[in-house]
Amino acid sequence: MTFLDAILDETQKRIALLKDKHYYIEALDTLPETSDNVFYQALARPGLSLIAELKKASPSKGVIREVFEPLSLAADFEDAGASALSVLTEPVYFKGELSYLERVSAQISLPTLRKDFILDERQIYEAKLAGASAVLLIVAILDYKQLNDLFDCATDLGLSVLVEVHSHQELESALSLPRLDIVGVNNRDLTHFETDTKRVLEMISQIKDERSSCLIVAESGYSTQEQLEVLEESGVDAVLIGEGLAKYPELLDWFNR
Repeated sequence: MTFLDAILDETQKRIALLKDKHYYIEALDTLPETSDNVFYQALARPGLSLIAELKKASPSKGVIREVFEPLSLAADFEDAGASALSVLTEPVYFKGELSYLERVSAQISLPTLRKDFILDERQIYEAKLAGASAVLLIVAILDYKQLNDLFDCATDLGLSVLVEVHSHQELESALSLPRLDIVGVNNRDLTHFETDTKRVLEMISQIKDERSSCLIVAESGYSTQEQLEVLEESGVDAVLIGEGLAKYPELLDWFNR
């Protein structure tokens, strides 16, 4: 069994424990009106934007941050010039919690992304109730109907959607979504967790040719400011960094120029 298979198995167990759909719909009716597209707008500003990830652990590396205080870390990222925050909520392999998303969304002004393995619309309802501005949908773990239905569920709730791809084939699926406006290219393979930062650079022209208004987010594998300069010069709109900010905190200096 691969890491991905194990993660999805654990995710299905969590989904089985979720409340009935009507519970979430009733809870959503009590939420105040919120502005749509704040996550998109944060990334659409000129230059390369940073989505700073609150990441305690990963399946391949284990614990990344021994001392993990989400609010303090989020405030540090905000002060350093991050445009948005990615909050891991997968509890078993990434040691995330939905409560992290709730607390950060309530107390930090930056828009937040729920980073998880979303397979069920109730996970999207959870994200909205927790204060998220956006959710991640991973093309590799969804068939097209699931992808389309979950995408529509999120956007109908006023959430932005970061649609993550790892290959040209997955990118074609993403680009067929009528309302797609943010695509993330993950340089890290989900099966073996190997990283190739050239992956996003090889997909830029295809994205711009087929959907010129779509924002491009580069994900995984960044450790130097020179890499960030290449992304900006290549027309990438934002970069999502988690482990890199723990190991190479000097990367933050590039965004706080």
